Amino acid sequence: MVKASADTVDYDIDMEVISKLIDDLCNMSKKVNAPAETGEAGE
Repeated sequence: MVKASADTVDYDIDMEVISKLIDDLCNMSKKVNAPAETGEAGE
């Protein structure tokens, strides 16, 4: 989808950078949405 959008507006894009960005966002979401540990507030 990113590649198609870039092609539509005739914009050169580095897919390796986009791939790393997506991987980093996925890894970050695993930390943000980590399961709650026992003993935390709100249980």
